[in-house]
Amino acid sequence: MSNAVLAIESKEIEEMNHEQLAQWAEQKSRQIVERIETAVKRAEVAKRDAEDAKNIEIKWYQSSKKKVNATSDALVKANEAIADLHNLVKEAIQFSQTNTSLSNAVQQALSKMIEEGITDANGQVRTVSQGATQFVEKVQNEASRFATRQRQVEQLQAEHESKVAELQQRSDKADEALRQELAELETQHAANLDKLTSLIDNKVKEVHAQSAENDEVHDRLLAELKASNAELSEKSDANDSEHTRLLSELEVKLGALQAQVEAHKPSQLPIVVSLLAFGFGVASLVVALL
Repeated sequence: MSNAVLAIESKEIEEMNHEQLAQWAEQKSRQIVERIETAVKRAEVAKRDAEDAKNIEIKWYQSSKKKVNATSDALVKANEAIADLHNLVKEAIQFSQTNTSLSNAVQQALSKMIEEGITDANGQVRTVSQGATQFVEKVQNEASRFATRQRQVEQLQAEHESKVAELQQRSDKADEALRQELAELETQHAANLDKLTSLIDNKVKEVHAQSAENDEVHDRLLAELKASNAELSEKSDANDSEHTRLLSELEVKLGALQAQVEAHKPSQLPIVVSLLAFGFGVASLVVALL
């Protein structure tokens, strides 16, 4: 069987709908069965020829070369026919395993032909020969096993893709949650920063206000102290002036008294002394009051 007969791209199969694929697979399966039958008949003929060559009777006066040549040619043809048959089956199996859809369609078509026979171009149904059936069944079984394996692989792939999608979904949700959390933290941080900045500004303003108030109080107290010192200094100057005046007056009075003492008689001395003592006492009292 030529590879061109069964050659097809998987993409071409995928473009067919179910009905088109079934019809096309049935057509190719019929070609496979017919070519297998032809190859089987050829192998069977070559095998019979080889057996006949072995059974050729050679007279005692004839050469055995004829028998040897006939046997050799028959065996070569038989081996070639068997090799062609196996290559045909191999190609048919490879063709049936192009993809899962084709494997299912070929397996179903071959199974139907084995059970119901082949309908030829004239509409006549004929049974697949017994010799060809075993090779057709081999192609059918391999197509069925391939389809089963592919379904398992596709199922595993689907489960894997589902798990990957689930993990991706979880990852996306986790990323979204993390982004939201980071956004909330940034918003909270900004709010706390604004609040802290406001508190610091208010505290600075309070400190500045308190400092200004303290400066004002300090300046007021300093002014009051200066005024009090000025007032005390003024009073002290006035007291000093008064003290000086009183002392001056006292000195004048004392001088007058002394003059009187010197002018009066001794009999009046006690009185003068008493007056002097009184005068000194008054002076001492004035000094104490100042």
